[in-house]
Amino acid sequence: MTAAKEKSVRNDVYSRRDFLAATAASVLATHLPLPITVAPSQFRIVSPDGNVTLRLFVDAKSTLNYQVTFKGQPVIEISPIGIAVDGLNLGRDVALGKSVPYRLNEKYPARGAHAEAVNHCYGTSIDLTHLPSKTAFCLVS
Repeated sequence: MTAAKEKSVRNDVYSRRDFLAATAASVLATHLPLPITVAPSQFRIVSPDGNVTLRLFVDAKSTLNYQVTFKGQPVIEISPIGIAVDGLNLGRDVALGKSVPYRLNEKYPARGAHAEAVNHCYGTSIDLTHLPSKTAFCLVS
């Protein structure tokens, strides 16, 4: 194998972190169709081809968690998700609300290789409430 070909092959090898980041970003940014409600404390959002699933749920301690699977195998293990505002983690003591699907198909001027950028995606907005402070917010995917 030539040195150039060998270098090319090495460039196609991704670390686990790169793979997980790319998988999560692609799922959350562009491939989320309508969610399927599983239970009042859980949402499953499945990619159009059915290979990638995002599960968002509240555990027994009322903590917001997520998990991403690819073809049924975990690629991101169950992990807490939250945001701290004024020292208060809004991912704890939380309740899930309704979900609202959306679709974007917009074009706008851009600099660089293309004169026009295209933003075409499906997503879901999930309403959440931090129970102790009654703070309402939403998670947009």
